[in-house]
Order: sequence, then C-alpha cells, then structure tokens
Amino acid sequence: MIEPIPSMKNSMGPLIGILLTTFNDLDMSRVVYDEMMKSVTSRPYAFVVVDAGSTDGTVEWWEHHALVIHAAREDITTYVGQRDADSLKHLSIALNVGINNLKNQGAKYICWIHADMKFPQENWIDVLVDRLERDPEIGKIAPDDVKWGNQPERVGNNCPHVVSVEMYERVAEQRRKVHGDECDKCSLKNTCPLWFCEKFIGIGGYEDWDLNAIIMDVGKKVIITPESKVDHEGMGTRQRRDTTGEAKHNAGVYCSRYKTGDPPC
Repeated sequence: MIEPIPSMKNSMGPLIGILLTTFNDLDMSRVVYDEMMKSVTSRPYAFVVVDAGSTDGTVEWWEHHALVIHAAREDITTYVGQRDADSLKHLSIALNVGINNLKNQGAKYICWIHADMKFPQENWIDVLVDRLERDPEIGKIAPDDVKWGNQPERVGNNCPHVVSVEMYERVAEQRRKVHGDECDKCSLKNTCPLWFCEKFIGIGGYEDWDLNAIIMDVGKKVIITPESKVDHEGMGTRQRRDTTGEAKHNAGVYCSRYKTGDPPC
C-alpha cells in the first residue's frame, strides 16, 4: 500500500509530494502502481491521487492503495472547499486540489505524474530535486523521455515535472501582479489559489504552458534535463474522450493572454 511516510520529522530530507491525476485509467493504474513500488525516490514522500470522475473502477482500485480525492467521497468538501465536486474533471482544478493537499501534509516539492508512465531509472525524482536544491535559478524541472534519445539539457516542457511549494507561492504572487485585472473578473477568483489557472477547462491542455510563462516571468528557468529519464507514453487519458472543444477554449485563453509563445498562437 502506498502511503505517506509516517514520520516526516525523523526522515532524511524534505518531504516530496507525488501527485497522480487519473480519468478512466484502470489498466494504466495497475502499471504505474507497479512502477511506483520501485524506487522512484529515496526521500520521504506523500502520495495522492486526484480523479476526474472515472467510471471504470479506477477510483475503487486506487482506494486500496492510496488517498484518492474524487467527487463521490463523503468528505469531498474537505478537499475541494467551496468548489463543486464535479470541478475535478478540469485538470487545472484537480492539480490545485492535489497540490494543496500535499502542501498541507508538509511537502516541500511537488512531482506531478501521469498514469501512462514507466520509471526505468531508480530514484529519478531525487535527481530532479537535487538539481533544484543546487540551482536556485531553476523554477521547474522535468526529466527527459527515453524515446527522445540523448539530448542536451534545454528549456522546455515535459511531464512529469517537479516544482517547489515555494515556487508555486511565487507563481501566485506573480499572477496577482501581471494578471490582477483578469483574475478579479474571473468567476473562480474566490477559490482559485493561482497556481494553475482554473480558466483552463477539462484536459484541453495549455495549463502547464501558462505555468511555465509565469515561472519564467519571475526570472526562473524551466528545463528538461537528461540526468533523469522516464518513459511517458503520452496522450493516454486524452484517448478516452474528445477534447477538441476544451483544447480550443484553452488555446483561446492562453493566446489572448500571451499573444505569442510556445506553443505558438
């Protein structure tokens, strides 16, 4: 059973929060669980699953192994606060709910993983956290993918990735500075913690590119490093639903905000 480390204060190193988002991922969940049982980190960690409304048994399976935040929980308001429980179907909100839970458990770093991943490198999370601790100029760091071959370290976006809780708080502060008027007009302003922007809906993408832009706006680097590698199938969850409308909406939010950028508008 995957559980938070029982004694954080007596463990070596800062607590790492590992966040898995799921939607009808039962088949992949069994695989990623086996991968998690390998040595992904030698540091103390807490693990939480945030589910977007699975109907294939994903929730019931994970509840035997981990804390699962999902719409049908009797105590769901403990986790989603003033939000509608069904809001977890939006990735940006699911991520914020998971980050908040891990932050409250005392996590110093948050690592977001997907169900369609394998982890061939032992302690791959440690490599990323070590780099963040050695280089304060890095705001967000991701491993390379084994399918991409031997590429140099570079600016770029990938999942999984690790961001410190302190960096997420700086992101919130920067959003208030640069998007203050936009946030004030947003219907979600009373619930959004401003880590991932909750104007991005469903699993239409762009929420991670938006996070990158804010991190770089405060002068920090967003990098992919070949020192750590994972095997990410990619598009695993998106194969299970039509995200065309969500992607169009999210592209509109992103492009109206930044005009140009990566991905290009």
